Amino acid sequence: MGVTNSNKVINADRIECDGSLKVTLALTAAPDIVSNPTDIVLVLDRSGSMAGAPLAAVKAGSKSFIDIIAEATGGAPGQIGAGSQIGVVSFSDTATTDSPLTDSVDQLKNAVDLMVSGGSTNHAAAFQRAMDLLDPVTGKARVIVLFTDGNTTSGLPPAPVAAEAKARGIIIYCIGLVGTDGLDVNALNPAILQKFLSNGLQEETENFVKDYFYAIGQEPMESLVFRNYVILNVRFSVISFIKGLGCDTNEMESADTEEVLAESGKNMESAIAYAKKMISQAIEIRDQNSGNKNRSILKTAVDFIDSHYMDEEISLNTVANVANVSSNHFSALFSQNMGQTFIEYLTSLRMNKAKELLRCTGMRSSEIAGEIGYKDAHYFSYLFKKTQGMTPSDYRKAREEKA
Repeated sequence: MGVTNSNKVINADRIECDGSLKVTLALTAAPDIVSNPTDIVLVLDRSGSMAGAPLAAVKAGSKSFIDIIAEATGGAPGQIGAGSQIGVVSFSDTATTDSPLTDSVDQLKNAVDLMVSGGSTNHAAAFQRAMDLLDPVTGKARVIVLFTDGNTTSGLPPAPVAAEAKARGIIIYCIGLVGTDGLDVNALNPAILQKFLSNGLQEETENFVKDYFYAIGQEPMESLVFRNYVILNVRFSVISFIKGLGCDTNEMESADTEEVLAESGKNMESAIAYAKKMISQAIEIRDQNSGNKNRSILKTAVDFIDSHYMDEEISLNTVANVANVSSNHFSALFSQNMGQTFIEYLTSLRMNKAKELLRCTGMRSSEIAGEIGYKDAHYFSYLFKKTQGMTPSDYRKAREEKA
């Protein structure tokens, strides 16, 4: 993979990208972990503002990162290879070592899964704990990968600690920074690719891929290491999807990982071309396997749900009628292809809209309930807490405190 430097200026008070008391961190420089064993510490934000969907996204992204490192280093099944190791630090008011440096994929994923949100955000403690795990005596390259979606709300200013880490030769790479220069971890949510692989059309592939990379952002994609991460994420998602269809993936899996990265990781255009090719192949296999009819049905249904999810009267029967199929057939088709039930998908759309209204308007909870399709405000509050881990009022308060 080589070494690529791409520095980012981070606000010392808030760990975001709009600059004042600044410290420059090398976010994306990293060695080739196959030929240069590397110790990596995943530093994961589990503060109260991460409750619900944000923490779930961090967990999914972290586990995907672990899988990609394991694959790239050619370790035995369930292991990270080439002498590289990963550790896990999580933080809120304080930071804890959830897993020491190890090559065990299962141990790392278990540590990630056990995280529970709560408390404020102490980035300084997180950086310090991560530094304590990275022993310079080993002579390995050392990297910190920070997953966060919040501003510093407790503890010491993080900038001096981060600067000390950099002075020690530790590379810091941040995912989920707040601000126009940062990366929204949700842009890498595997569900985005899964949804398009399930119901996208061949003629939509080019625009989807361009939009997908645009959502990730130009600056992160300028990093060779990050481009390789995205490329492998696409590759593994496509292979997993095709396996789920019961189709042969030997030809795709036989491609040498290093050769794939060397060719498609040259620049952003090469990465986009590779993603387009892989997704296009997946859609062709999918359509040959199950026919275009079901794809058309599902696309009609999803398009209708996406544009009518705020209607109070929308139901599985309503959508099945629009798609011109029986409700039982539609229910099975939707679950098999989308990886979730109709009601789970509808609820997710409504909750995302509710969060937007809580952040961007002064509407009361009862008004928001009606706006997104719930007659009963109490039921809306119940669903919001169940899916997001906090009440609507607590969510608004947490966001206001970070503004």
